[in-house]
Amino acid sequence: MVEDYTVFCEKLWRSWLDDNLTAPQLAASSFTRRVFDLNSAPEPYISFGAAAKPLIVLTTNPGAPMPHQCRAAVRAGRGPLSESDKYAVAASKLGDFYEDPTRLTGQAQQRIRKVRKLCSLLGCDGVLQVEACPFHSPSLPQKRVLSQEIPKDELLGRYAECLRTFLRDRPVVCVQAASTRFSLGPTTPKESSWIKWIADIAGLDLDDAKFVALLMKNSKTTAGAWVSKVGVRKALILMMGTNNLPGDESLAYLAAELH
Repeated sequence: MVEDYTVFCEKLWRSWLDDNLTAPQLAASSFTRRVFDLNSAPEPYISFGAAAKPLIVLTTNPGAPMPHQCRAAVRAGRGPLSESDKYAVAASKLGDFYEDPTRLTGQAQQRIRKVRKLCSLLGCDGVLQVEACPFHSPSLPQKRVLSQEIPKDELLGRYAECLRTFLRDRPVVCVQAASTRFSLGPTTPKESSWIKWIADIAGLDLDDAKFVALLMKNSKTTAGAWVSKVGVRKALILMMGTNNLPGDESLAYLAAELH
């Protein structure tokens, strides 16, 4: 039986606090333990006012480390994280911290604003951002290889299975970047093993999803969504060159499709 996702995340948090976390062992030569920064607190999920029925946003991983996430800062209580907190409490504190415009700027702050906007349009109870990988890294090269390696690793594989089960019956929006080489179209996600893996984690059947063009530049579709046709509301959003969401007009169009 697959363990409850939030329970697994609490154990992950406690193992990290106890400095007892086993580093992921990725067989591919390009993925050593240096890919993930285990001196920084894992952030499997972050709550932006998430209540009983939140919109869940699935992204890749927490990204480059910040000073408040390092072990010394957490132990000293320098920032939003405290050793005494359960992870569910830490996740809410992180959400409040990141929504402060003095903490995050640029694309990261825009993405938070946009997912909040989409949440409002859909009538959901806040936003729960979950990560496909819970550990920090400045970048994740060769995602095609990573999608093959994660299921083989004991820790990351268990995490992915818990997350997949958690998302199965919940509304999910996946946010990913796309190549700038070709116009986005109905078959684009199937051309990337990483995107197909992300969609599978989210419980989105790409073979039974409707393609919605969100942004056009000349004759090129630069942002698009693949939306579930039946059942729980789910969508995969791809934007060329950035893992962000389009502007308010496109978000309103997407919300109408999800409704």
